[in-house]
Amino acid sequence: MNYINLDIVAVSSFIQFLSTVFANPLIIIISLVLICSELGGIGLLTFVVFILGSVTSKNLSKKTIMARNDILKHKDKRAQSISEFINGIKIVKYYGWENFVINSISHIRKLETAFLHKTNMLRGYIDTIGSLLSMF
Repeated sequence: MNYINLDIVAVSSFIQFLSTVFANPLIIIISLVLICSELGGIGLLTFVVFILGSVTSKNLSKKTIMARNDILKHKDKRAQSISEFINGIKIVKYYGWENFVINSISHIRKLETAFLHKTNMLRGYIDTIGSLLSMF
């Protein structure tokens, strides 16, 4: 009996979702026509700014995801280097390679922080666009 109940809920949720898929574009078009008839060209300009902001935000989000992937690659590389350093500490100390290993790990960390900075800047741009769009 529970499976039938879950299926009925899924079907009703799908029907509600389907109605919004068809209704929302119609609502947007009617709203745009009413806004343009009341405000004139500025209403259309607002809609264009909203669309441009949405597209820009989407593109910045894609770049943020790519930067996060780069951050994860560099974090893995740094963690692997530190693990190798800890596992081979006796050899590193014996041959006096401490400075080389520290410089190598520091270089990887600098690359990682550069990508972190890039990601934070992109997040800031996305937040700024979102705040500006909410004013329209």
